[in-house]
Amino acid sequence: MISFCKYSVWTCLWIFFLHGGIVAGQDFDHYQRLFPSGEIPQDFLLSPSEKYQKALDQLEAESREERRAKGAFYQESFYYMNQLLLSGKVLFNDSVSNYVKQVGDILLKDNPDLRAQLRFYVVKSPSVNAFATNNGLILINMGLLAKLENEAQLAFVLCHEISHYIKKHPLDIFLQAKSIEQEAKGAFRRDSLEDIMLAKSNYSKEKELEADIMGLDLYLRSGYDLTAVETAFEVLKYAHLPFASQVFTPAFFETAHLHFPKICFLDSISASENNISVLREANLNHPSPDKRKEVVLEKVAGMDNDGKKLWFLGEKRFLNIQKICRYESVFLFLNYKNYESAIYHAVFLLQDQPNSFFLKKIIAQSLYALSKYNNEGRLPEVHKDFEFEVGDIQRLHYFVEMLKPLEMNMLAITYNWNLLQENSEDIELQLMADDLMRELGKHHIDSTDFFILTPPEEADSVYFIRLASLDLANPHVFFQRVEANIREGVDGRTRTKALHKDEKNIQIRNKNRAPGKKSTAMPFEKVVFVDPFYQRIDERRESNIKFIQSETAEQTYILLLKEYAEKSDLPYEMLSTRQLTQEAIVEFRDITMLNEWVNEQVLHDQLQMVSIYHNQVHTLAEKYGTRHFIWTGVLAFAYTRTGKGLVLAAGILFPPILPYSIYIALTPDYETNIYTMVYDVESGDYQVLYPKKVKMKDNPDLLHSVTYNLIHQLKNP
Repeated sequence: MISFCKYSVWTCLWIFFLHGGIVAGQDFDHYQRLFPSGEIPQDFLLSPSEKYQKALDQLEAESREERRAKGAFYQESFYYMNQLLLSGKVLFNDSVSNYVKQVGDILLKDNPDLRAQLRFYVVKSPSVNAFATNNGLILINMGLLAKLENEAQLAFVLCHEISHYIKKHPLDIFLQAKSIEQEAKGAFRRDSLEDIMLAKSNYSKEKELEADIMGLDLYLRSGYDLTAVETAFEVLKYAHLPFASQVFTPAFFETAHLHFPKICFLDSISASENNISVLREANLNHPSPDKRKEVVLEKVAGMDNDGKKLWFLGEKRFLNIQKICRYESVFLFLNYKNYESAIYHAVFLLQDQPNSFFLKKIIAQSLYALSKYNNEGRLPEVHKDFEFEVGDIQRLHYFVEMLKPLEMNMLAITYNWNLLQENSEDIELQLMADDLMRELGKHHIDSTDFFILTPPEEADSVYFIRLASLDLANPHVFFQRVEANIREGVDGRTRTKALHKDEKNIQIRNKNRAPGKKSTAMPFEKVVFVDPFYQRIDERRESNIKFIQSETAEQTYILLLKEYAEKSDLPYEMLSTRQLTQEAIVEFRDITMLNEWVNEQVLHDQLQMVSIYHNQVHTLAEKYGTRHFIWTGVLAFAYTRTGKGLVLAAGILFPPILPYSIYIALTPDYETNIYTMVYDVESGDYQVLYPKKVKMKDNPDLLHSVTYNLIHQLKNP
């Protein structure tokens, strides 16, 4: 089961690795995604090293060992938390995080000192979770808010997380984990990894129960309804299920003439060994909500619930916030390539909001992506067999499995085309429609003769999907457009076959660009650097990232890029989260959008697709006066040399080289990796100027040389 928190910041980050006031009257038919707004909080602006030094200054007199252990915790947690805060996945000054803050105000109205220590934020993650940090951040995931049923449940979750902060559990669990790891080298040395992990888990469970009990005391003083305590644990127990249950049927995609064969319909959902194992895995990984609920309910048994409330801020406002979080979660499923979950939840929400273009477009984008992956034989990357799903969503997974690539391609085209006719100005829908039509020619058919209906007595396996053409809006325009795109797709198929006959050409293509990508011509008239990155890693150390040094080196690298760009008269702009001011919310949102876009490019792993962020980055390209945006970074490694024994032996056998042999044996080996990707954000085309691997330490001379060469390539052909 999923607990309210993930204790350690570095663990929770892997789960995530993205408007002020009341929004009563929100237009869900034309829903717009949430973004941070207003002034940027200090939590985002202070560097990890500043937070680290502040935490060290507040440490009481302790032993050197304890101080060092706590220092390691602060370095690591502040570094990774900073990565999360600056990723754009954490909301502030928006309607949802403001709502969570107000619930926190109610809980702590009688404890202003504690309230002043806490900051409440919402994380754009579909995971049903929440967590607290040692320095007073309380973070609630969108996925949890989408599943909660009332304000009182949220209040209990916040009480639990506030208790983790009060008891400093994140630090305690870090130190205990380190202690157990040390014991594993001694008393635990004969035990298995499972025994060691069990020891850590049991300690974590103790802290969870402690936070439950302490949080309950805070909750009981708040005036919220006691029944919400029990139902909050039920939300956790079923965290692995969709936020809503409905009977899905492929009939959702059927039209007047289009009807799917019975083989596409799953008669009944089942509890196979596979989906039972999903439940078992969820139960084993976290403290049991049932056991925790039992302990907490014993505490409230017999207590008077008269006058207690499910809502202080109003039921209507909560339901509005819940709906926003559900819309956000559906988009996040799409963003995480969980396309069937996106479709399933969007179909559910359409029951209440049947005219929502936002939801319909998410379905169109999901069908488009499923078709693209299926045509390339990569469907398993984004699809899970229905037997590994739990609940009615099995029917949707089964439906996707039953569709052949051609059938899925045609379903995606028909749904996309009809939606495009209702929203003809949407560029992303236009691009997806054309791409899906090209996919037909590239993978399946040679001409529009495919759409000529075969008489029923001679109907083939795709007859039912051909009927979709009878229900297309603007059929004349459709067949003109599809004919041109199919021809282009067939030409592409022919060129690909010819290319694969020439092994030399294949090698050249793979060296210069990814399949399906077009090289970008240089030089560039103007470029925008997006969040340059730098990390120093010492493989010889247990905690191998050198956090403070990485931060300093990153700042130096940004200055070098600016220096050489100005010296070579290269028009540029630098967008860096390391150089934000409190008022730079527009720049912060631009960086967030660009990073979301490039992360999507990486996730698709050389499969060229229309971006779900195309409309936004198109606007940014116009704003900055260039299509060329650059992501660059450095990874500098230090690691133990190999063959040290041979080097020492050579020194002993030949004394004149002994000093050199000792030096080699005692110093690490170094490797510096530099990467630079230049993207055309309009087309998705990119050029790799690096990666470049240098078997040297990242000393100033090397960095100057590398930066100069990079700017020179951008400026000159």
